[in-house]
Amino acid sequence: MEKYEAGKQIRLSEIVSAVATGELDADNYCLYTKEDMPSAAEDPLCFLDAFPDVSLDTHEEIYPVFVAENNLHLFYHGDLLVDVIENAKAQKERPTVQDFLAGLDYYLKNDTFRDL
Repeated sequence: MEKYEAGKQIRLSEIVSAVATGELDADNYCLYTKEDMPSAAEDPLCFLDAFPDVSLDTHEEIYPVFVAENNLHLFYHGDLLVDVIENAKAQKERPTVQDFLAGLDYYLKNDTFRDL
């Protein structure tokens, strides 16, 4: 089983570290969680999967099968996660995983980037 395949449970901190080091390109994924709107700072367990589609008829989001079958909640779009990580790296020479998690949490609550 591949480390970052869809449907595999993984800590947010592991995903963040992999994105920050270039090991994972998260632009094409979304992060889903079992709980609705967990705190990023608490390092929740996440699942990577595809972006939801949008129905042309009803304009409702259609989630990937694994996400729907497991009643998961959309937590973060991968492209936004990358943007938050890149923002932290631009502000601080060696940001820590905690800096990234705090930045993700800040963005969720304020819809803007955190100043380091």
